[in-house]
Amino acid sequence: MNGLVARVLRSRLHRLLGGRLLLLTYRGRRSGRPHTLPLLYARDGDDLLLVALHPRTQTWWRNVRGRDVTLLVRGVECRGRAELVADADAARRAFERAHAWARPALRRARGAAFVRVSAVLGSGSVRGVSELHGSCLCGAVRFEVSEPFALVSACHCTSCKKLSGSWGTVSGRARSAAVRVVAGEASVTRYQPPEGRAKAFCSECGSNLFGGGWPDSEWCSVRLAALDVPFDRRPDRHIFVRSVAAWETLPDDGAERYETSAG
Repeated sequence: MNGLVARVLRSRLHRLLGGRLLLLTYRGRRSGRPHTLPLLYARDGDDLLLVALHPRTQTWWRNVRGRDVTLLVRGVECRGRAELVADADAARRAFERAHAWARPALRRARGAAFVRVSAVLGSGSVRGVSELHGSCLCGAVRFEVSEPFALVSACHCTSCKKLSGSWGTVSGRARSAAVRVVAGEASVTRYQPPEGRAKAFCSECGSNLFGGGWPDSEWCSVRLAALDVPFDRRPDRHIFVRSVAAWETLPDDGAERYETSAG
């Protein structure tokens, strides 16, 4: 099973598991050979907390404590220093908050050891792993957003209806400088409509990724549907509600509504 999970996390299908599991690689203290384990992780500030729930892997931490390790997180490789967590109860609570589905397994694994990865090294570090990662449908394009969204908007304009094939788009407002394509930049294509700002798509599968003139504008729009990580923030506003179609229903979600973008 570990081999299958590792293959998935190394492939373009990593987004299926990448919000919960990562790959940790370390070298054996005696043999020097590399060993790789899939582990459950949770973010704790700039660090990552790791735990193995399978009973056969409960001694893994002995091989990594106080050592540099390599992680593959959401398709991004980074390095850090691993240390055993002294307060296991606090670490368990952090995992239960991050992964409610794992609570029964965490409670059964009372003897499980928790490891913190920090003291990160270089640009490919844990701190460099953004909270927000995304990709296109075919996986050719992968991107990261290094800052929280300033605003989340649901746009009902006719252009967004056309490019989404549905009622419109939901996007996070971010600085273009905070949006970085980490793979497949050659597959990103842009379209400038007669009105409005340029949109960016994957040229392989057609996934709608960015709007608002990215990357040339100061601020841009990141399509929430392209994110590979759980994101539970609801729209702050609905814009271009004057274009709501007869076949769609505007949700009564308490968000502000504007006839156009300016309100």
